[in-house]
Amino acid sequence: MPPDDPEPGLTLTAPRAQWSFWDRVQAVREQELSTLWKAFVLQALNSFTLNAIPVLVPVATFAMYLLLGHTLTASAAFTSLSLFTARTCAVSCSPTGHTRMRASHSATVGRTSAVPSARL
Repeated sequence: MPPDDPEPGLTLTAPRAQWSFWDRVQAVREQELSTLWKAFVLQALNSFTLNAIPVLVPVATFAMYLLLGHTLTASAAFTSLSLFTARTCAVSCSPTGHTRMRASHSATVGRTSAVPSARL
């Protein structure tokens, strides 16, 4: 009886090569889980950043305005907040728009290069 059998009197019918195959599969699975976890963490940081920027920019702007010695009035604060709100949509939509433009450009270039030019 080989020394690595699990129980005395119990013999494994699967060849040893099959166990090494499952070990390799398990290693690939662990690597895949590690990659998925890294992608999840990056996605979470990206979401946090995109959601925190509309709050942090006005706070930092008003803090710098006050540190420079100016007086923050209600009219200046509400006007600034309305401009920040209007700008938030443009800033938050730009990454999505850029991604869509790149995808459509890639798809269009791929299709037009696959079609040979027609002679008239």
